[in-house]
Amino acid sequence: MDKFRNKLLTQLIKTEREKLCRFDTKNFFKTLFSEVYIPSFKSFFLTLILLSIFFILAHLGQVLAWFCFGKFSFINLQRLSQESNHYQNLIAIHAGIGAIIFALVIFVAESLRDDEVKDRARVLLRESYLFPLAVAEILVFFIFIWGDVNFWSILPVIAIGLFTIWSLSKIVLVLLSKYRFAQKRAELLQERLRQSIDLAIDERIGNNILLSNLDGKDIKLEYYPFSIDNETDYYCFHAEKFGIISDIDLQALKKLADIVDEEGQKSGFSFGGGEKPQVSVGEEGAVAETESKSLPKNNQRYLMKKFHDVVDEEHCVLICLDKKLFKNASKLEEISNLVRSVFIIKPADNFAEEVRYEISGAKDQFISAIENKQLGKTEELVSLYIKLAEGFLEYITKCGGGYSAEQARKERHSLFAGWEQVRWLSSDIRDIFEKTMQSHDREIIRNVAYLPIAIARRAIEKQDHYLFQEFIWFAEFLYLFAIKEKDDDLKKFLIDQSWRYLKEICDVYVEAKLRKSALDKEELESLRDFGIHFFIIFQNLLKKAFDNRDIESFEAFKSAVQKLFDHFKPSESIRNAEDIKWRLEKMDLTGEQKSDLNALLEKQKTIESIEQDIKIKRSQMFFGLASWILDHFVSNKTDEVVRQFYNSVQSVFPSKIEDFTNIFLKTHSFDVEDFWGWSWWEICADGEVHSIQILEKLERFYAVKSLTLLAGKTVEEIRKIELPHTRDLAYLAEGTRDLIKVLDDIKTNPDNWKFVLNENAVDKVDVFKELLVKAKEAQEQEEVKLKKEQVISQKRIQEFKKEVLKSFYECAKLRNIFKNYFDAYENKTKEKTDKKDRFGINIVDDKAVFFDKWHVSYVDWGKNYGRDLASGEDSYLLDDIAKDCKEITREEFNTTLAKIENTDDIVIFATNIAFWRFFETSKNFKPKWHRDIKQLEIKGFGGWYEFNGKSIPVFETYHRKIDKQILILNKSKVGQLTQLSPLNEGEKEESLEDIFYMDVQAFSENTELMEEFIKKPPEWLQKIGDEQKQREHLRERVRIQIFERFEYKKPKDFEGYKLFLKED
Repeated sequence: MDKFRNKLLTQLIKTEREKLCRFDTKNFFKTLFSEVYIPSFKSFFLTLILLSIFFILAHLGQVLAWFCFGKFSFINLQRLSQESNHYQNLIAIHAGIGAIIFALVIFVAESLRDDEVKDRARVLLRESYLFPLAVAEILVFFIFIWGDVNFWSILPVIAIGLFTIWSLSKIVLVLLSKYRFAQKRAELLQERLRQSIDLAIDERIGNNILLSNLDGKDIKLEYYPFSIDNETDYYCFHAEKFGIISDIDLQALKKLADIVDEEGQKSGFSFGGGEKPQVSVGEEGAVAETESKSLPKNNQRYLMKKFHDVVDEEHCVLICLDKKLFKNASKLEEISNLVRSVFIIKPADNFAEEVRYEISGAKDQFISAIENKQLGKTEELVSLYIKLAEGFLEYITKCGGGYSAEQARKERHSLFAGWEQVRWLSSDIRDIFEKTMQSHDREIIRNVAYLPIAIARRAIEKQDHYLFQEFIWFAEFLYLFAIKEKDDDLKKFLIDQSWRYLKEICDVYVEAKLRKSALDKEELESLRDFGIHFFIIFQNLLKKAFDNRDIESFEAFKSAVQKLFDHFKPSESIRNAEDIKWRLEKMDLTGEQKSDLNALLEKQKTIESIEQDIKIKRSQMFFGLASWILDHFVSNKTDEVVRQFYNSVQSVFPSKIEDFTNIFLKTHSFDVEDFWGWSWWEICADGEVHSIQILEKLERFYAVKSLTLLAGKTVEEIRKIELPHTRDLAYLAEGTRDLIKVLDDIKTNPDNWKFVLNENAVDKVDVFKELLVKAKEAQEQEEVKLKKEQVISQKRIQEFKKEVLKSFYECAKLRNIFKNYFDAYENKTKEKTDKKDRFGINIVDDKAVFFDKWHVSYVDWGKNYGRDLASGEDSYLLDDIAKDCKEITREEFNTTLAKIENTDDIVIFATNIAFWRFFETSKNFKPKWHRDIKQLEIKGFGGWYEFNGKSIPVFETYHRKIDKQILILNKSKVGQLTQLSPLNEGEKEESLEDIFYMDVQAFSENTELMEEFIKKPPEWLQKIGDEQKQREHLRERVRIQIFERFEYKKPKDFEGYKLFLKED
């Protein structure tokens, strides 16, 4: 909860924005006066403040008299009588200036009536500040209306006159200069766009903070923006009013999520699923071995609204929770109250729509210019859109931008994310593209076609992948129009431009920069990601060429993508990493020379790693494409056109099966599938249901191509091959997916595969399967060896200990009550003692829990240990307290309460379901979530029991075995809980973690520990087998010891009562 010390999301947004956004202080006044030209309360108020100064000067004597500053009467200037000629002339001059101003207002107002010149009117308003000028002109009259004025009254007239001259000059300059108008218009739209972006940044920061804490992180809720189909299976909480989510209370949201998670675990569910250790907690003694309990995953606890989402009559659900998470509905009222406090809803505004309409006006003019074939106008509007994109880039780079490739992918592919302002530009340019293609004018097409590419190029220069990815795909759009074009010359032009723009931008702005030595690692990796995204666009072009059976374009695209980064080969340079390593090892160098060479080596390794990444990504792209084409070939075995495509694409792969397998292993994963978007290829708008089987297609192509590569080899040659192996290949060799099924089908039905495999290739199925099995065995041996030899991570141990402590203190209720409510707790952990046995965990667990990386996931391991420690301690203390309590019946409950002399000293403990079974029907019991109920910030506090006009606190406690026990205690006679040192004689202070002795030892790293267990093996170890098998088993295990030592002393006059509820 400390993470959300600033409980409101807007407070965190403000803090984060101060870190991210760095603007010059001089921009404050620019921002303050940026919208003065628009009629608004702010504009009027600023003008009024300025005119108030002139008003005070013009009536200085009267103002001083008002405030009894008579001693300053000497500065009272000569007054102008309202009957004087000078006064009348001043009024006439001011009226004349007003006539000019209002003539200008009428001129601009007339412009606003025509959509074609509406942008010009906006520019004129902004440049001339005509609105504040007209307001000032009107307000100046009030200076002369009220009483006599002095000679200072000349100043506002002169100021208005000069302001009018300046305003008129601005209007004339804009009207006379087409270039100036275009420039000022771009500035105006950039400014409006920036204002819209400014609001969007707050929304973006807020939702990033919110969503980064969801999905099982700090807040165990999932964001789910869709409607719930089967709402009867959920508890759904609705908003009480409509508007926009203006703020979210994160503390309340976390508290709500924790209550839901606690209820879910009681019902046998985990947010993320996985294994939960069943830890034995008790007094120090025999060592046990953990057993794991599988908790089914249930993350159906949904946050339905995020920051700045609209809440209306149709979309008013805020949170929905699966009913399976709750054994009973006892917590729902508390959750309902929390929901009300989580969301702050205010009325919505429509500023974004206003800006959108202003920008769409430029699109309408663009389309009109295209239809009228106004080449100069289209060039002007192309420049305008580029400047708008530059404005976006400039602004976001000041607020932590630009986006990395991964951030941009997530932003663009997220259903409800993305920058609305960029979508406006992209949507407008798409509409403009369509009109451009309909014009069939090559010059206009050339100008417009390069517009998105020009924006993408600027994004590369600013290192922003979001804008780059949003606009570089327009090259695909060119090809789509090309295949529909009937004019052959124009069609060839469009196809050529569709790939040539891409290659030229990549060659000049990415590959050329990668070869520069002045770039740092971050810049190099960003350029690599730009380059890799070109592969995505080329892949899509290749896919579209295949879909249209356009083999000529397919070959052109394939040739272009193979030539990308053709000159970027740092590993083949004279000064490659191997050469630098040789120099460091063999040459006699000074310390400074070694330092320089080491720095050069690190940079060279980065560059060569980038070269390798680019090669792998290109190979992945072709692998996915080949798998897709093979799938079509399987369905159309006699289609010679598809055969051309398949033969073309499969020819790009290496001839050695080891290298080909390596490409397959780097391609065969859901992450790679997601990166390339292959699953979208399965989705067809044909009304049919399609299964997404991308990995199966990859496996089939791997099987077919591998057999093709082995066809010309003998069995003896093949058996000498060592395939690269991974856990993924081991799973495939076991037959868990389609690879083995495909190979079996090829052997069983060879005639079905003659279209792609010859007889020699089919004959190699069995020996290829032998290679796979050999790779699987090698992987398993490597994993076992690694597990036995790998050193456990001290970082993971520390994380485990922190998880244990955090979870223990979150769950331990009795000690919290003793300390904070009974005031009967003393911490003596610094004083050594052996007079009490230790209490805790002494267990042997899986060693892999403490590896930084492993192929098995261990969910909340330390958290579960902490929870079990807490429940064990609570159960132990409850037993100790209850054993001296007098047993009573349900009917004696109230009379027992009356026996305790001071009602303020009464405390009630209810274990597990007894809390609700006993109190749910009682009118005297008030749960803690009722409104206007006094809260106790004590763990386990559940509410108040009203008795004889007094409120008795009721605590909900947990016992591992006893479900239906009620304890009535006199807290003044309950006794003392003392925390003692957990250390035994000879144990090191380093093992002390807060109140616990914690020690995690790997048997493979501690010979003495190994021998101790081998000499006196526990029963569970004896079952493993002989001594050698026991040693091998222990090398894969760790011993975990977590002990505390405490003493609970009852006074002689201890007073307590216990009630056991009978079964219903």
